[in-house]
Amino acid sequence: MTPQPLISIDGLRAYYRIGGVDTKAVDDVSFSVEENEILGIVGESGCGKSTLARAILNLVEPPCYIVDGKIMYGGNDLLSLDEERLRKIRWEHLAYIPQSSMYALNPTMRVQDQITDAIKAHSGKSSRERGRNVQGVQELLDIVGLPRRVARMYPHELSGGMRQRVCIAMAIALRPRVLIADEPTTALDVVVQKGVLQALTSVQKMFENSIVLISHNIAVQAEVTDRLAVMYAGRIVEVGDVNDLFEQPLHPYTQGLMASVPSIEEKEISGIAGLPPDLTNPPPGCRFHLRCPMAKKECMVVEPELREIEPGHFVACILYSSK
Repeated sequence: MTPQPLISIDGLRAYYRIGGVDTKAVDDVSFSVEENEILGIVGESGCGKSTLARAILNLVEPPCYIVDGKIMYGGNDLLSLDEERLRKIRWEHLAYIPQSSMYALNPTMRVQDQITDAIKAHSGKSSRERGRNVQGVQELLDIVGLPRRVARMYPHELSGGMRQRVCIAMAIALRPRVLIADEPTTALDVVVQKGVLQALTSVQKMFENSIVLISHNIAVQAEVTDRLAVMYAGRIVEVGDVNDLFEQPLHPYTQGLMASVPSIEEKEISGIAGLPPDLTNPPPGCRFHLRCPMAKKECMVVEPELREIEPGHFVACILYSSK
């Protein structure tokens, strides 16, 4: 019997409405998150990755709104739950690591107070029990590689990498089954990036949970993910084992992304010509056809579906529609 995915997302659409015009940031996205895996989502800036991350937890706010779709977890569609039931699922079952740690942390509170407040808010612990969480805070800091003195510090006293690790510690406080990390290494130098990634992977191994890692950095995805979903102009265009996608990418956009990564084996780096489409009025057919070197006439009118070409390898491209 095939095991059920931990999270199943089907036909998710999340748009931004400004001045009566919709920007289709996430448009008919479907994929799954399996048990005990790190799933990467990669794509150019503006392709909808961060909106997708917030939509999974139903954390979108105006002008963004969820138009359609299902997000199934534990037999429940998260999009149909009221705010109180969602609050009980967030943090304890599904937790979010935001992109900008500087703005995610309260500048007027010490680290230990922020973590214990989160535990209290999402686990229902009483104020008397709250004091018992200080030791738990110190253990969390140990897990993410921070000295225990950080518990008494304020966010402005920490470096960017330390703040990001604090956000990870907060996210794992209630041992969630899924972590959604939105660009956790943005604006960090490569040495600090490595430390943050090591913290994430050690957490995943320790708790045997799953992580959805949002990042435009392909090198980061190659280092830590098990599977990779490639996103372009609000849609998923390819999903598969990370090694398969690096060794034999099938979608022309994925091929372009891989070719743009610097390599000591290649003398030249090739880019992708043109610009992503305007998501307020995306082109008909395949959204990549205006930039695709393999585009055919059919690509201008036929909207390709995400199809399983090989076991576990899905592609949305007319070149593989007959396979």
